[in-house]
Amino acid sequence: MLKNSINTPLNILYINLGGTIIYVYDKPAGRILSWIKAGNNLAILAPQLDYPTIKNEILNKTESKVRVISFPFTNRIVNSKIGIIFCYLTIIILSPLILFKKIPIFDFTFSNSSFFVDILPALWLKLFKKSKYWVLMMDSVVPSPHKRRGVFLINLMTYWESKFVAKLANKYADLVFTVNPELEKEMLKRGIKKEKIVISQNGLLLNNIDVVKKSKYHQSDAVYMGRISINKGIEDLIDVWKIVVATYPDAKLTVMGTGLAE
Repeated sequence: MLKNSINTPLNILYINLGGTIIYVYDKPAGRILSWIKAGNNLAILAPQLDYPTIKNEILNKTESKVRVISFPFTNRIVNSKIGIIFCYLTIIILSPLILFKKIPIFDFTFSNSSFFVDILPALWLKLFKKSKYWVLMMDSVVPSPHKRRGVFLINLMTYWESKFVAKLANKYADLVFTVNPELEKEMLKRGIKKEKIVISQNGLLLNNIDVVKKSKYHQSDAVYMGRISINKGIEDLIDVWKIVVATYPDAKLTVMGTGLAE
């Protein structure tokens, strides 16, 4: 329920500080616009870099007033691993600054991811009683570094970050959203209480897709859409497609998305 027992609008803060390069706001926009449609008041805490995308995908699609709180020193595109780590550390160190913003007391704060950049501002707000509840989205769980490709040290850091986040979520989060039963099992293994976990949808805005006219031409047999990086399984996709074309030589794969420069 997005409204309380007396049916008054909620003040909601949506935190999405993980953007160091420009991505579309498909999932955040879907959530935020649905909450606005339900009559609630929305504020978004995001990098300065995200403002044009937020304006295009959210502000221009609603007549309701949405407050955008831009996090300082986040107006440049960062696409190197070292640069992303430095950017995230800057946000983590400066995250208490949001307590000094002239913001209302929120009914709940929603963290877009389970990384420190998105959970620490929410945690500060709850601990200092500027947000009544904290809702966390965990649509992925970082596996052991021995089960991942890439730089071992970075994989190790993100793994232990995810373990610590689970402890924080178990103690301080009021609800933890995830997207399928398998992820729920992993969260339970990491100590998050079952009563806090809610399985929710994390998909596309089907109404927007349905209004698009179908092409009479068959263009692709399969489509990948997402971040083009190792941790998203792009190399596995190539291996799988080799198997597909062995049986169907003319099969066509379309890949859409952005990724790191290196």
